[in-house]
Amino acid sequence: MIRKKFEWLILVIPLIPWLIGAEYFFYPRYSGFSDLTITHLPNAIYLLDSIKNHGTFPFWSTLILGGYPFAANPLAGLWYPPGWLAYIFPYPTGFNILVMLHLFWGAVGIKRFLVYQNLRREASILGALAFLLMPKLFAHFAAGHITLIYAVCWTPWLVYNQMANQNKSRWLISAGILGLIALADVRWVAYAVLLWAGWLVYDLIRRRKTNTIVEITNQITEIPLVFAGALLLASVLLLPLLEYTHLSTRSLMNQSDIAVNSLPFEEILGLWIPDFGGFAEWVLYPGALVFCLAIYSISIPGLRKKTAFWWLVVLLSLLLSLGNTLPFFSILSTLPGMDLLRVPTRFYFLGGMGFAILAAWGLHDLLERENLFRPDPVFFMTPFAAFTGFFGLGFVLLGQKISTNLIWGFFNLLSVIFLIALVERKRHLIVQGVKILILLLIVDLSLVNQQSIQWKTRAEVFSENPAVVEFLKSQSGEFRIYSPSYSIPQHIAALQNIKMVNGVDPLILNTFQEFFIRASGIPLDRYSVTLPPFPNDDPKTDNRNYTPDLELMSLLGVRFIVSEFDIPALKTNEVARFSESRVYENPHFIGLAWIDYEGERLPVDNLKVQPNKLDLTASGPGRLFVSHVYYPGWMISMDGQPVSFTLKENLFPVINLPNGEHTVQLEFRPRLVFIGLGLSIIAWLCLVLYFSFRWPHEEK
Repeated sequence: MIRKKFEWLILVIPLIPWLIGAEYFFYPRYSGFSDLTITHLPNAIYLLDSIKNHGTFPFWSTLILGGYPFAANPLAGLWYPPGWLAYIFPYPTGFNILVMLHLFWGAVGIKRFLVYQNLRREASILGALAFLLMPKLFAHFAAGHITLIYAVCWTPWLVYNQMANQNKSRWLISAGILGLIALADVRWVAYAVLLWAGWLVYDLIRRRKTNTIVEITNQITEIPLVFAGALLLASVLLLPLLEYTHLSTRSLMNQSDIAVNSLPFEEILGLWIPDFGGFAEWVLYPGALVFCLAIYSISIPGLRKKTAFWWLVVLLSLLLSLGNTLPFFSILSTLPGMDLLRVPTRFYFLGGMGFAILAAWGLHDLLERENLFRPDPVFFMTPFAAFTGFFGLGFVLLGQKISTNLIWGFFNLLSVIFLIALVERKRHLIVQGVKILILLLIVDLSLVNQQSIQWKTRAEVFSENPAVVEFLKSQSGEFRIYSPSYSIPQHIAALQNIKMVNGVDPLILNTFQEFFIRASGIPLDRYSVTLPPFPNDDPKTDNRNYTPDLELMSLLGVRFIVSEFDIPALKTNEVARFSESRVYENPHFIGLAWIDYEGERLPVDNLKVQPNKLDLTASGPGRLFVSHVYYPGWMISMDGQPVSFTLKENLFPVINLPNGEHTVQLEFRPRLVFIGLGLSIIAWLCLVLYFSFRWPHEEK
């Protein structure tokens, strides 16, 4: 019905519009923020700048939050090798192309999984398309969650390998895939493991009558081997991350923090009514055809048994997505590793994958059966169309305007149900019918995805507050800025090498946050990914009632405060105003280092900041204060010899300087990063060598 040589082309065609528009930044339809520009792009700029201009691989970042351990941050983009391909092209083109390559790779994994189960090619292509164009994936693409998408797209291969690979090396491949998932986005590991372990248990139960004791023992033995292998392969990230997490605010999360963005129950309607431009975490729509074919798969008794596992995945993912609305979620939130599952709605990525597989099974059965079915699957689909129609009619009777997405959902359901009924009853139309169904799926999901995204040019993205940026760039010396209103976005700050003490990141050092709260004057009573916090998600107004402590800000090395609102107590310190942006200069600022001599602060002018290193020359006697966030791994030497130091505010190093001029150096040498790097290199080399020499000769 579909020629084999066209199969891959069918998976590529829907991506062409996105490839053509790869030079644009993708943002959520109703939001001006994306994690691509908030996090991933600044990290990429900093990484490439460090390598190009300093010849150094950065383990420490000076961009935000006064500095933080870059190598331990899972969003830094350091340790996931496929992610480096994004740096070949100008941004955002490289990131966009890489996301689409991962979507294609995940779709191929789904197709291989379905083909191995002897589904017809048309059905396997449909399942692959349902994954490739999954609206939840594209909504998170728009939100900038690109590393999460990378990790999700490896998941089909993890399950496929467990099912199809009968070689002794199966556990090694599973470990390799799980290791890549951890390096891409460690937050997805827990979800992927749940699916993989669930499939393994299901497969054992399914084959319990044919499996020997030896086979069962071998499969159970694989579990710790896979975990151990994945841990070794991803050690370069996991070891430093373990330390960083322990020292960060992530360790203080409570139940409400873990259940953030739980799915409201009414959003379940999104399963068959698309939410154009909706909040990425709440997007559920799998496509009208996918939803109807999934209903089909549960309505046929024989098919129900074959698809039971995937229905369980879908239902559990929806249930767990409800988060804190569940009575037992408080118990789940206390389990180890639950902080990785901070957003319950991400369970639904597994549900979306389950829907794609269920739809493929439904189409396969529709194509294979020759007789009419009893019960009729169409009977079970019709109530959803009827509900949507009556829902829309209610709007009309109340004099309300019917939303576009409701109309779209209703007519899509009607069209799909009609075509399935036609193919079911008119078998001579099956070839044309299936082609129309696949085309309808592509059109439906492509248009829904287009409605979820706004396209921005590079000029638009980098044009915010240009006058303020130029003013800050014109100032000499090393200094940091503070903005209570996020006036300088992180990607612009990174591009212009403007260092900030505020910032956005899911991992923030406890000691830094405690001091920052005092310095900014802005209270914080719960976990936040931003400093300062924005409780109403309105950076331009949320913190207008708070005044920073300039003395404490000087300890952070803050010379300028940039705000979109007036700070009355700093009126006399205002040095510039550009449109709505005010720039205040901190009169207490001396520099990033000074000598305290008999109560007097003497500036240190000869200071050089580089990635992983800070050098200065200072004359004693006195106590040398360095405005630098201390973290395990920072080594301090004076005149080439290690020197002891104390910490001021449990954060900033202070060194006793004897008489005379001295050279002081701070260098970041993170022991756990080097240990992890060594373990990972050895593990990956062993894996490559094994498959190079032994795998071709391994008995199946």
